[in-house]
Amino acid sequence: MDRYLKISRYYRPLIIVIFLFVFLQANAQTLSIPDTGEVNNLFRKGKDLHYSNPDSAIYYYHAVISDFQEVNPNLNYDNISGNEKAYLKTVIEAISHTGNIYYYDDQYQRAETYYEQSLQIAKNAELTAYIAKALFDIGYIRYVNNNYGEAKTLFQKSFKRYSGTGDQKGMYNTVNACGLAEYHLGNYPQADSCFRQALSIAVLLNDSTWISDIKIHLGILYCEQENPEEGMKLFKEAMDYYEKTGNTEAMSDAMLNIGVVLKIAGENKKALDYISKSTKIEELGQVKSQLVTRYYNLADLYLKMNNKEKAYEYCRKTIVVAEEIASKPFIADCNFLMGKYFMLEKNYPEAANRFASALKTSEKENNKSLVTNIYLWYAKALLQIDRTGQAEQFARKAYENSRELNMLSIRRDASLLMYQCYEKTGNIKKALRWFIKYHNASDSINFFKQQKEIKRIEARYNYEKKEKENELLRNEASLQEIRLKNRTITMIVMTMAVLLSVVVIILLINRMKYAKALNREQRLLSLHQLEDLNKELEGKKRELASKMMFLNQKNELIGRIIDQLKEMQNAPDIPSKEITALVNELRTDSPQSNWKEFETQFVQVHPGFYKRLYEKHPQLTSYEQRIAAFLRMNLNTKEIAAISGRSPKSIEVTRSRIRKKLGLSRKDNLNSFLASI
Repeated sequence: MDRYLKISRYYRPLIIVIFLFVFLQANAQTLSIPDTGEVNNLFRKGKDLHYSNPDSAIYYYHAVISDFQEVNPNLNYDNISGNEKAYLKTVIEAISHTGNIYYYDDQYQRAETYYEQSLQIAKNAELTAYIAKALFDIGYIRYVNNNYGEAKTLFQKSFKRYSGTGDQKGMYNTVNACGLAEYHLGNYPQADSCFRQALSIAVLLNDSTWISDIKIHLGILYCEQENPEEGMKLFKEAMDYYEKTGNTEAMSDAMLNIGVVLKIAGENKKALDYISKSTKIEELGQVKSQLVTRYYNLADLYLKMNNKEKAYEYCRKTIVVAEEIASKPFIADCNFLMGKYFMLEKNYPEAANRFASALKTSEKENNKSLVTNIYLWYAKALLQIDRTGQAEQFARKAYENSRELNMLSIRRDASLLMYQCYEKTGNIKKALRWFIKYHNASDSINFFKQQKEIKRIEARYNYEKKEKENELLRNEASLQEIRLKNRTITMIVMTMAVLLSVVVIILLINRMKYAKALNREQRLLSLHQLEDLNKELEGKKRELASKMMFLNQKNELIGRIIDQLKEMQNAPDIPSKEITALVNELRTDSPQSNWKEFETQFVQVHPGFYKRLYEKHPQLTSYEQRIAAFLRMNLNTKEIAAISGRSPKSIEVTRSRIRKKLGLSRKDNLNSFLASI
């Protein structure tokens, strides 16, 4: 017993030391982090002020971040407790929220710094959901800076992380964003696949807002692939939902997209109305990344409408707002826009310089759609300044890209440019080949509307088929029934497609036959009308000639009567005053009545002669105009003198005066000149 007591006394200090060591080790990690209650309180205050007072919110977020920076060196990430994980989640949230404030203030570089910091902490702590969120945020910074390739990669990595956690919302956001990146890269099939996948998630979760958002994106994709009718239908469906829920931000996007489609369709006034409404909404919010897109589209629309003043105003607004955004994502777009403005001003050298700058930037960003448009306009500018070789080079690039991206309008315009280039260089063979391509592309665009119903049915069939496949995976019990339904739907759709094709072909053939028959009838009618007019004109000419002969004979008769009266004047049994009065009356009345009869017939045969003669030679007197009319009828001096009651010498003097006023030389034929009027 004594021995036991001695041993206990000996080991008691050692036991106390061991107990204290274990206690301190257990609480070491708790002591290494700040009070979680205080941290959560600071973060909550920041969240409360996040939208109403962002500067104050940043103050509270930074208080959380500053405490973390002090304790971070002491954290052992290889052995993190549950309490430490909860603390790190709050820190990541504070950092991410700070980045969001800078993002919505268009300070993308500062925002990205915070997102990178949150990603690093999440990776160290192996917090999968937070890693996925940070990857998505960084990807979106790349996206708004037009680095679509990098953005796509980050979105794909984020999607894999979200898939591992089963977070449907995160999966929707990342696959939707990935579709947007693929769209800007010109990978339309991949973009369509991403949007369809996002749509299936939205339908699964029965989220009407997400469904409407995807309809907007699919509508844009349809429009880019020359199917504006289907795109417009999706836009309006989304627009109806946004109006119903009062979502003004989404309404603004929908109105912008509807305006862009109307602009493509050439309905500029309607397009201006929609884009202007969208711009007013964004001007109230002052989100510059959204506002610059509206200004850009307004400038482009005013260029199409040839409104130079408004176009320049919104070009400048686009550049100013783009320069205020740190990343300047609209540099290529702004240069492209200004290039189109200078094309409108016919300042082709400056336009070429702008297009060259835009091309340099957009090629680095790998924005195929924009690059293809710039190729086309650059070629137009180069052709105007006689740099035909370079114009041909860029027109060819535009043609090749447009074939890859299925951009029919650009393919048509590029073919026309190639034709113009080869025609200018005298290469008729190649010019003809490109003109045929231009003609075929034009026919394809015209025929596209007739095929839209068939394509719409096929697209709907493909969509329904995918939906049925998803349903098969979810419900194995009804597999046989769904297969039968799909087979039936397939047969119905194929039958409808074939019938519709036959109907369209028959309608086209009938329309062509009707057009030919109508054209033939119109030609025959025109020939009959022309023959009738010629007959009527010949009749009037003969009538005028007969009238001239009659007037000539009448004047000769009156002349003989006057001579006889003069002889009788000397007879003693006849009063001389009455004979003199009768002679004067015959001399005065005969030319006047002759002229009135002649003028009536002449105007019917040669309508508009006097008007044209007066417009070209207003210096002629009315008497000279009458003599000109006689000359127009190829009457000689003697005949004119007989009809007008003037002497032949007087008529010769008048002819000379007319010739002088008309500026004719002796060699010029006066009658031929008057006949040409």
